[in-house]
Amino acid sequence: YAHDQRVQEFARQHHWSGEIRSSSGDYLMVVDSTFATLKTEGVMDKRIRYTMREDQDGFLVARLDLAYTNRGIYTDVTTVYRDWLRVYVPDGSQLVSSSGIQSSDDPRSAGTLEITRKYGKLEFAGYLTVEPRRTKTVSIEYRLPDSIYRQVSDGRYSLMLQKQPGISNQRFDGQLTFIHPIDTYQPLGFFNVRRTDSIIDLFHDYRTDQEFNVTLAD
Repeated sequence: YAHDQRVQEFARQHHWSGEIRSSSGDYLMVVDSTFATLKTEGVMDKRIRYTMREDQDGFLVARLDLAYTNRGIYTDVTTVYRDWLRVYVPDGSQLVSSSGIQSSDDPRSAGTLEITRKYGKLEFAGYLTVEPRRTKTVSIEYRLPDSIYRQVSDGRYSLMLQKQPGISNQRFDGQLTFIHPIDTYQPLGFFNVRRTDSIIDLFHDYRTDQEFNVTLAD
C-alpha cells in the first residue's frame, strides 16, 4: 500500500497491489498463511495441480490437488510447517469433496473446509501441517458455476491464475478437458502446452499472474 495515490494507482494498473482480481471466467488463487513455522517456508516445495473437465451431465467439475513438501529437518530455523490455507475460486462454485485438512497439529486429525464468500469469490479455507521430510496433499473437488458452463457452451473458456504476492515456491500444472474439439488457445505466459483434440495440458512456474483462453469448435 502506498499513501501516494498516484503510486498506488500505478501499482493497481500493473496488478502489483495484491488485490483479488476480477474475472468473469474461471479463476484460481492459492494463499498460504504460516505461523509458528520459523524459517520453514524457505525449504518448502508447493505443487498445484488443477484439472477441469466438462462432463456429459452439463457440469464443469474442477479438482485441485495441493502437494506440500517440507525438505527441512528439525533445527533452530526449520520445523513443522503450519499453514492456514485459503483457496479462491469463482463465486457460485459448489464443493463436492475435500481431503487433507486437519483439525489440529496431529497430521492424522480430520478437519473440514470453511466456506465463505469474500472479494467476489468463494473461499475454501482450512488448517494443515507438514512435518520435516514429509509431503502433505490437500484435495478439493468442486463444480464451477453455471455462468462458466454457459460460456463453454458458447464456445469459450478462460482461466485466470493469480499468484500470491511474495511467494516464489509454487509451481502449477493443469489439464482442461472439453466435450467439443479445441479450435484455438492462447497460452499467454504458459509454457510446454500440449494439445490433443479436446484436452490441453498446462505448465506454469507461477511467478506471475497468468490467463489462459480457449475457443471451442462447434
